[in-house]
Amino acid sequence: MPYPDALGQQPLDKQQAYAALAQFAADYGRDALLLLIHACLPETLRPELLHLIRVNFQPGTDHSLEADILFSPLATALGGGYYRIDPQVRWHGLALLRARYRDDPRPRSRRVAELLWRYVEEAEQYATRNADPQLAEYLAIQRWVALAFLEPASAAHAFADALRQATDGPAAAAVRLGGLAAAIELPLAGEQELLAYARGLDALARGQEDEARQLLECLGEEVKVGDIVLKPP
Repeated sequence: MPYPDALGQQPLDKQQAYAALAQFAADYGRDALLLLIHACLPETLRPELLHLIRVNFQPGTDHSLEADILFSPLATALGGGYYRIDPQVRWHGLALLRARYRDDPRPRSRRVAELLWRYVEEAEQYATRNADPQLAEYLAIQRWVALAFLEPASAAHAFADALRQATDGPAAAAVRLGGLAAAIELPLAGEQELLAYARGLDALARGQEDEARQLLECLGEEVKVGDIVLKPP
């Protein structure tokens, strides 16, 4: 079964993503597939993060598995050493991760998120010392992702508060936070109104007024997350 033609060009639908994962397993084997489903938790990959995931969760496997993932059709190179897995492939990969390790006493996704949190804390020091704004922004996103998997309620509240502040700040902040919704929508699946608000804010900041209106008008007068109240801008 060939990879979907749309892979790397536009987001896949669920059926295409499942077919792409099946083809990846056929091409690269079981160990590569197991590493891939662990690597689906971060929103974006860097080689050193993928290496940490492999040595922590698949010790003893071959180093070449990392290249199999980063240079496979499932990963899109963003430049500068950053790689992104298709969103639907990521969704299916995390579903497989939950199913494969469902009998573990601690959820496997939580263990990967804990590793991601530690990676962010150490890498932030490097980013600060080397004044690397791209790495700093990448790590900020990964911190949100890790928090969303570790403490979904706290992440939702903090995200809502950040969105509230962004409505009074520069448009660039709204764009960054709006784009973050795609990275954390899996662990925050129970906060669909909050995610829709973020996407609407993102569309508004980008000048896509029709899309923003469609998203925001469905939310009514306000969106509440704990004591945070978001008014449609």
